Amino acid sequence: MQWLIDLFRRGDFEAANSAIDTAISSDAPPDIVQIAELSGLSESSVQGLFETAASSLIQHRVADGVDAGSVPSQEIYELALRLGLPADQAKKLLEEAVSDHVTKLVLEILEDGQVDPSEDKRLIDFMNIVGRSVFGADTAAVIDRGRMLYRASHGPLQPVDAPVLLKRGEFCVHVVAAEAREERSRTVRVNYHGPAVRIPIIKGVSYRIGSISPTRQTEEYQHSFGLGGLCMTNMRLLWVSPAKSISVSLSNIVRFDPFSDGLRIFKGSGKPLLFVWQGEDPIATVMAQRTIEELR
Repeated sequence: MQWLIDLFRRGDFEAANSAIDTAISSDAPPDIVQIAELSGLSESSVQGLFETAASSLIQHRVADGVDAGSVPSQEIYELALRLGLPADQAKKLLEEAVSDHVTKLVLEILEDGQVDPSEDKRLIDFMNIVGRSVFGADTAAVIDRGRMLYRASHGPLQPVDAPVLLKRGEFCVHVVAAEAREERSRTVRVNYHGPAVRIPIIKGVSYRIGSISPTRQTEEYQHSFGLGGLCMTNMRLLWVSPAKSISVSLSNIVRFDPFSDGLRIFKGSGKPLLFVWQGEDPIATVMAQRTIEELR
């Protein structure tokens, strides 16, 4: 194995490798003093190299065990002990190897932010292989969100409870808290800001160069209707708050722009509307997009 070849950088490689092979196959811990003498290294250097080798070996054994469908944790633990590692360090290296494999697996699966059934099975199989749950609370929450995003993207649009009374034949598929805004424009007065030069006419009398008339400019802004609940139904997008409600028929939506934190819609007539989620919510965005595309 390459890690054995690279273990000692000087001295008698053949003798050093033979000593390490003996240490791995023997129940007795390695003779650090003897290996140091054979390799020409200090005892602390040999001990450090054995720890590095043990860590690399454990990483490979864990990966091989996952591929084979079984991680022989006890066997790997005992191997680390035979390489001269203290029991607590051997246990720590084994746990770190499993954790590193989990991290790689989760990052690979969540590359697109979703967890499909085949990827979910890989996660479950891995937990079965190592014999326990290896996901922390934060990681488990991210995985659950990945499952939900997959279902939102690929599952059927199922009716859910609506916060308001709907029309006959109408059903709600998703509800999200959102701020409703309307894109508007307004004209504002801008006083003259050009050159100001006073020219005297007679003593005590002068006039100012520049127009006295103010200019007018148009600016775009977003008018907020406040926070409410956006109900996505098979007929419309219905936003309801204590002070106001907005209903937009799906058939009247001529264009829409989905964002990770909201949705902008353009109607057949009237000003564009924005629904802004309370932070990034890709599930709400996917559900809004599917509602408009599949149900209108």
